[in-house]
Amino acid sequence: MKRKLHSVTHCCALPREPRGHLGRALGAIALGLVAWAHAAPSAQAGASSSPLGTGRDRARVYQGRKSYYLDKLPADLGAAPLAAVERWGEWAVESGYRLELTADGRVLLLMKSRRTPRKELKLIEETLELFDELLPAPQRGEHGEPLPRLAEDAPLAALGSAVAPPWIQHGPEADTETIVLLAVDEQADYEAAIDLMVGTNQYLKSWAASGKRQLGFVLDQPLCGSLPIGKLEPEEYDFRNELVHRLTRLLVTRRFGRQPWWLTVGLAWTMELELRGTVYCFPGKDGFVSRGSHGAWPNNLRNLVRKKDSGISWQRLADWQRWTWNDGDATLAWGVTKYLSMAEAQALPMILEDFRALRNIHGIDRGADGRWRILTDYTVSSADQKELLEGHLGEEFAEEMGAALAKGKWPRRR
Repeated sequence: MKRKLHSVTHCCALPREPRGHLGRALGAIALGLVAWAHAAPSAQAGASSSPLGTGRDRARVYQGRKSYYLDKLPADLGAAPLAAVERWGEWAVESGYRLELTADGRVLLLMKSRRTPRKELKLIEETLELFDELLPAPQRGEHGEPLPRLAEDAPLAALGSAVAPPWIQHGPEADTETIVLLAVDEQADYEAAIDLMVGTNQYLKSWAASGKRQLGFVLDQPLCGSLPIGKLEPEEYDFRNELVHRLTRLLVTRRFGRQPWWLTVGLAWTMELELRGTVYCFPGKDGFVSRGSHGAWPNNLRNLVRKKDSGISWQRLADWQRWTWNDGDATLAWGVTKYLSMAEAQALPMILEDFRALRNIHGIDRGADGRWRILTDYTVSSADQKELLEGHLGEEFAEEMGAALAKGKWPRRR
């Protein structure tokens, strides 16, 4: 039951002015105290309404033990963090959100909290650490382009000339943009955040209406994710699982661009299970989620691969469409990605790097006059996926992996 808030007016009589110099001095002090008593409640109310203060000059962005006033941000904070704070700072101040920047400037967390959200920040740092362990950034050229390679060393014929055409970057240069995570507990704040992004990214205008009906989002450009917290949380929901899952997907895009759907969500589930021990994120799934769906993934995988008609193949993974759901496809995507992260730890980041290169080669329409346009609906074909993966892992990899997974034992990470 919600309590009603009552407005109370305080009345008091001002003291009569005493006679004499001392009396007048005491009277001035008394008047000052009365004025302070009247002003104090409103000042305290103003402070409690926003953990960031009541103006840009008083608001700060926090980074570990340091903090910076929004109107005095140091240049050495970095171009990407500065841009993120400038973009979101005013909205955060007005809406009462605290701005927390990770030590490396990769993530800016906006969350309503009067104190440092230590648990959330620790989980973000753990996610960053594990992500770097599983998917270290490969060496690249001056502008973020893949390094040249001999045709015979390329797992796919097209990659032999990957740097021959001018390298055209999809969005910001890889590993440069600051990810923004919004932990939102008010529907009005959620909708206002979407409006803010649409104002500087007009291509989101057609998405905004449907986006406001969703429970959060993950965007490729700008790199931003929103997840509900507090009274906006739905049933069967875990905020920290969502944080790991959505942040992983954003980190994949930040470092490697848009990847095949099975690989993107497979990595997010791998991180979710490694750091949280359960799965609470089911993108594309409608309807009821059973309690066993959260922790039974290893058993489900064993049961799947032991079936004669399980269909463990690159084709099955490649044909899985974004934002659709199939229990078997989801289980297989996680199992394959988890296996790759352990048995093929060195090959995994290069697989994502080659998918990034393919998107640049085939996902851009280059005209004879030098003009070009990005094909926003481009996806790596299933034939290219199969050829690329087998080029890295061998044609017998799927069969070998299936035999290992059927035993229910993971290989050691190597």
